[in-house]
Amino acid sequence: MNKRLTTCILIVLSLIGSTSFAQPTLTANGVNAQLGESFTAYAGAYLSPGGSGANQNWNYSALAGSNGEAYSVVAPSTTTNSGSFPNANAAMTNPGGTTARYFKYTSTAMENHGTFASNVVIPFTDAEDMLHYPFTFGNTFTDTWSGVYTTSYTLYRRGTTTVTADAYGTMVTPAGTFTNCLRVHFVQAYQDSFNFGSPFVYTYDNDQYMWYQEGQHIIVATTSALTSSTGINFTSAGYYSAGPVGTGPATEPLQSAALYPNPATDQVTLALDMAAHQSVKVQIFNGAGQLVQTLAPTALERGLNELAMAIDQLPNGAYYAKIMTDDRVASTKKFVVVR
Repeated sequence: MNKRLTTCILIVLSLIGSTSFAQPTLTANGVNAQLGESFTAYAGAYLSPGGSGANQNWNYSALAGSNGEAYSVVAPSTTTNSGSFPNANAAMTNPGGTTARYFKYTSTAMENHGTFASNVVIPFTDAEDMLHYPFTFGNTFTDTWSGVYTTSYTLYRRGTTTVTADAYGTMVTPAGTFTNCLRVHFVQAYQDSFNFGSPFVYTYDNDQYMWYQEGQHIIVATTSALTSSTGINFTSAGYYSAGPVGTGPATEPLQSAALYPNPATDQVTLALDMAAHQSVKVQIFNGAGQLVQTLAPTALERGLNELAMAIDQLPNGAYYAKIMTDDRVASTKKFVVVR
């Protein structure tokens, strides 16, 4: 074979190899959620996590049709139970505020500070580390954590979490195709203990996989299996559709969105560039994540469209307009009402 041709082939192969085996690295700026962002979580039946190692391909498109629930990232001070989570700097809450999860985001870690659900507040006195930054394939750490909460009795929860980046590759969900994802194997072993005159201990084991993509401020997909000594076992899989920072398929019906004026007084206008004829619904949430106004589904044409919304009934403050296509959040725009 011609020596020059052989050299060219070797160079091409080396370039292909270096591209194929590029390892993703998660950073605080690329993964930590930001106040004002929103997303929709979709839950479905358990799916296998698939293989580990480099250049994997995972397909969770079977989750299409799963039920979705909207969440907003808000300041903890805007939530009812913020006093129980004094060190958190962000809360993920549903529109009714009936569920909230509290985090502390820093440049070096994502910390879980506890939850509020089913009218039960579970604060962690020793927070659980969920990610360390930077985090890449092969990295691992173990963290211990604990908390005290009250139902009919006082319960003491403590656990150990081991986090390992065990694979990377491409994940396909109904929200799109996500390349260069890092898969994180998240293993929790924890227990609740209380005393009725003699000690009782319930144990739990959660084996969970989460896929992250740098630049996507929410998990791309997840699958988990929880077993417990209570006899209550649970399995599920899910995916997430992000708002303003989400990476979706190239055929997203909403190409771009803008909102003006901002600050606003009595009306805001949404300028929406559509890739095709599509029905769009707009929901407005306040800073506490409460739904305060809805614009019914409106059919838009391909190209630039403008939607005007009267906001004269809204008091002064910060709001988030969620633009929805196909019942999922395509974009979120923050605006302020000032009079």
